[in-house]
Amino acid sequence: PASTFGGDFWDFAPLPRGRSALLIGDVTGHGVPAAMLTATAKACVDALRHVHGENLRVSETMRVLDNVIRDAGHGSFFMTAAAVVLDTQQDTLFFTSAGHPPGLLLRWTESGIKLVRLIARGNRLGDAPGSTFEAHRIRVEVGDLFFWYTDGLTDAIGEGGRPFGMRRLLRVL
Repeated sequence: PASTFGGDFWDFAPLPRGRSALLIGDVTGHGVPAAMLTATAKACVDALRHVHGENLRVSETMRVLDNVIRDAGHGSFFMTAAAVVLDTQQDTLFFTSAGHPPGLLLRWTESGIKLVRLIARGNRLGDAPGSTFEAHRIRVEVGDLFFWYTDGLTDAIGEGGRPFGMRRLLRVL
């Protein structure tokens, strides 16, 4: 039935000159309206990718998506999201967030694994006109593992009726 549709999604696409784009998002609510807003966000990101190509910027992507979600959601639906661009030629990762759980970086060092939360603050998409989304930049090293997720993972109910949770996620990683 249509009521089982959700609003969690991700989109990954190669860009010219060794770059790649990732968008992960979570639309509020369930059912057909959340699924339609998810499809709207996906179409918007596809259009931005085709227009901007290798010049796609995470902060501009969020600014445009914010306006699109506000218009399409009519003040009833919102979306958390993280936008990421990986540039393999410059060994750089650019990221921003709109109320989404922070991405995680696991970096292997001589003293063991270092965990870094990739925190970027921002309002949910569609929340308030004029929101700004700051792009953050991090140097990428060989062996780095980046992990983005939605709260659908940490809130998932497992055996015993308990949520999967952040602690368990970090242990698994």
